Amino acid sequence: MLEPAAEEALLAQIAALDEAAEYARIIDALEAQPELNLKLACELARAYLNQHTRSQDDFSLRRAEDVLNTFEDAGGCDAQYLYLKAMTLIKENLLQDALLRLERAARYVPLTAPDLFARIEKQRVLIAKAAAVRPLDAEEKAAFDAHAAEHFGAVHAVLKGSNIDIVIFAPSEKHPYYLAVTRGLSALRQSVPAGADPTENSCLEIALPLPQAWPLDRSEIKYYYPFKLMFDLAEQVRLSSSFVGFGFTLDNGAPFVPDAKVSALMLIALGDYPKRAQSYALPDGFKVNIFQMLPLYPAEAAFRREHSAAELLERMRSQGCVLCPYYEDRKDAVSTVIKTVQA
Repeated sequence: MLEPAAEEALLAQIAALDEAAEYARIIDALEAQPELNLKLACELARAYLNQHTRSQDDFSLRRAEDVLNTFEDAGGCDAQYLYLKAMTLIKENLLQDALLRLERAARYVPLTAPDLFARIEKQRVLIAKAAAVRPLDAEEKAAFDAHAAEHFGAVHAVLKGSNIDIVIFAPSEKHPYYLAVTRGLSALRQSVPAGADPTENSCLEIALPLPQAWPLDRSEIKYYYPFKLMFDLAEQVRLSSSFVGFGFTLDNGAPFVPDAKVSALMLIALGDYPKRAQSYALPDGFKVNIFQMLPLYPAEAAFRREHSAAELLERMRSQGCVLCPYYEDRKDAVSTVIKTVQA
């Protein structure tokens, strides 16, 4: 076991690496230790969970679970341990089991750790919100199907999810590419900003156009990841405490998956379709807005943090970026300009 001074130095090193999002280096430093106490084990599990969020590799999640399970007896009354255990369960979609850990964690948070208490409370709220999500009823599904048949054409395939499906429409002469659209997200009624009409703004679905050459029949992550991003963004919308509409941006801070260059997603208008195709009415009078998911490169995501969605789209248009359908090697609207200026 490390001496107190050595442990303090190691924790300082871990904090610096965590600030730089160097999770692999944290893992290497802690895995090299001959023995871990509960505090260091929690740091190791947290690094593995962060690594899993970045790479979605099963090994990182399994390793985080193994580390935490080793300290199950010692961590039974430790808030940080219980919070991390809950996060592994959330990643496994075992929400009720996670909620039990979070409720126990909240009882043991020391007064000196308000940030941990805030994280615990945030996850409790998100789980409660997720539990309230319902599938589309028959009339809502019929409204989607009728609108899609009129504007998007023939169904090529359906990817089934939990309450949310992704419907993939076949290429047509007018739109020579696949169009993937979520079906089920519109069951959610968001809280809208002050002054906005809930019936006009609280419901949405997400679309992504893909090239006709995209290998839809391949299950490898380098081919499946666009659909994974759609499911993940839909889940983020369902669990978000913020209003989600035009310009909403989900910034991962690093490539979502190893084979993808994109690190952020932004919602824009389904601009390659006429206005009447971009929304439809539900039987209760609520309008469903269909937004296109636009993957962003890291430089574009950085630009978006400092500018509006409209400004980023204008930059893309001025650079001749093709936004529909989604091409993995499309022009980078920001890095291209920077390179040109530097030259």
